[in-house]
Amino acid sequence: MYEEAEKLYKSVTEKVNTLKQHKSSMSSETILALLQTKSCETEEESDKLAEQFLSGNTDLEGFLEEFLKLRKDMHMRKAKADKMAELLSRRNNSYRSPINNIQQTTAGYPQPGYPNSFYFQPTSMPYPNVPINMPMPGNQFINRKF
Repeated sequence: MYEEAEKLYKSVTEKVNTLKQHKSSMSSETILALLQTKSCETEEESDKLAEQFLSGNTDLEGFLEEFLKLRKDMHMRKAKADKMAELLSRRNNSYRSPINNIQQTTAGYPQPGYPNSFYFQPTSMPYPNVPINMPMPGNQFINRKF
């Protein structure tokens, strides 16, 4: 029992070390590009298999088995690539614009909003926390005759 646990421990540590080596050798963008490339290659391979079947070079059972496997792999890779691209774009956007991040709360109250291009973001205060100019009288009395 102890020997089996020791073997499993060694196996897990080897796999963790391998994973760390692979993780440090490639960036996320490189992995995304490789995933997208492999997805396209699998799609082309399944298209070639379909052409072979239509030309009569492949039997039905072999075609269905191989075609379904290829298409399943292609769709899984495409979905993973799309999700990874979405996560990377979110990560890049959050690094670029910290103002648009979720506001931090202190003791249950949100921090005052940051100004955007024209208006201030609303806060939970019952009164305005920005300077408001009072209306100034215009020229309505200049041309009036009393």
